[in-house]
Amino acid sequence: MAAFPTLTPSSRTFTPGRYPYSEIPTLNGLQTRVRTSNVIIEQQLRLTFLGLTEAEMLSIRTHYIGQQGRFLSFAIPSSLLSGMTTPAYFTPTGYSWIYGSAPQVEDIPCAQRYNVSVELITIPPEGANVNGAEFTVSIALAAGIMSTSANVTGADLTVTASIVGGVVADNSSAGFDLTVLISFTAGSADGGDQADYYLDWVIQTYGFEADIYPSWWAS
Repeated sequence: MAAFPTLTPSSRTFTPGRYPYSEIPTLNGLQTRVRTSNVIIEQQLRLTFLGLTEAEMLSIRTHYIGQQGRFLSFAIPSSLLSGMTTPAYFTPTGYSWIYGSAPQVEDIPCAQRYNVSVELITIPPEGANVNGAEFTVSIALAAGIMSTSANVTGADLTVTASIVGGVVADNSSAGFDLTVLISFTAGSADGGDQADYYLDWVIQTYGFEADIYPSWWAS
């Protein structure tokens, strides 16, 4: 891992990152948010170097090419955060950096100097723990009566599906593919033994996401 060149920037702009999460829509139009990791991603550090010599400018270019653009991660020297009393807030332990984009070089011919702009983005440490999910999905059907001449009672049903939280130590741990199927049959509208309509509630969960949907059909 080749560290970024030891240079002092003329200005810095830091953008805090975010925790990744998934949004799961519910039947009533609301959303459930499930955090899918305990690491912060996409922290950005934009650096501006003014009046660099050609050798200093080329050291940044050489480093960018050596890291194969955005492919390889690297450490940054303390000089990039010089003057800060608490640089640890901007460089979390174990995190490395990649280029957000190619360095921008401005040539100043009359002075034989160069202005360079660089954007860096954090990469979480390898093997960082990813929290599992623990949530409950509830579906309630209010009791009622079918709109027919027969006195057929409706259904009063609550279905609860729970997923116990866990920890995934690395990407080698497989997720799960679980389907929970709950079915009930409505009574016949004409009072006979043959059912006229059927309803299935299907809950499918894939990793940290869940799909819940009803399925109706007639006999």
